[in-house]
Amino acid sequence: MKRTAHGFTVKLIFGVAVWAVLLLSGCAPSAGNQGGPLVAILNAPSESLLPGSAERLQQAFAKDPTIGFRLVSGGAMRFQETHNDFFHSRAAGTAGRVARSYGAQIAVMVGAEQLTRDVTVSDDHQTRRVEVSVQMKATLVDAATDDVVATQYGVVLQASRRESNQQPLVDIKFDPDVRALRDQGVDAIGRTVEANLRDRLGLDSVE
Repeated sequence: MKRTAHGFTVKLIFGVAVWAVLLLSGCAPSAGNQGGPLVAILNAPSESLLPGSAERLQQAFAKDPTIGFRLVSGGAMRFQETHNDFFHSRAAGTAGRVARSYGAQIAVMVGAEQLTRDVTVSDDHQTRRVEVSVQMKATLVDAATDDVVATQYGVVLQASRRESNQQPLVDIKFDPDVRALRDQGVDAIGRTVEANLRDRLGLDSVE
């Protein structure tokens, strides 16, 4: 039987088309805020990375129809986070460049300024006490100059629990108490970040 590459070619073309559609949709601003300037929200700097932080802030903004600015697609930002250097002093410059590439005026880097976990095992090794603390931080970067224009620190939040010492201890970034404090911390600084964004984007002056 003679083999043909026709089926493979069709699959390849279809795959490329799907990839192109996904790429274009990832570059589009997220729905919910159809007018106004663009803002890019990133999990950064890398050394302060706490997965889910930028997503939490973006979701809060996206639910507010009066926010006044648009948001670059979260999916596009997750891609950029894994393909660029957001470490230490290079983070602001990278955030500014990424924001510019999507037409955004400001980049917001969200991460954990403080993230600790202490584990104390009981004398009989059957249980353990887990104590965690989280402090969130948001940094606004002017996409035109790569300059840091505002920094917002949250309060230090703490939680503790007692659990079986037989169950695996998950990575600190995925600890259930850390995740809960992350969300609480992002929510707490969200309004201040919003106010800073509105001020920097000149939105209050036009109302």
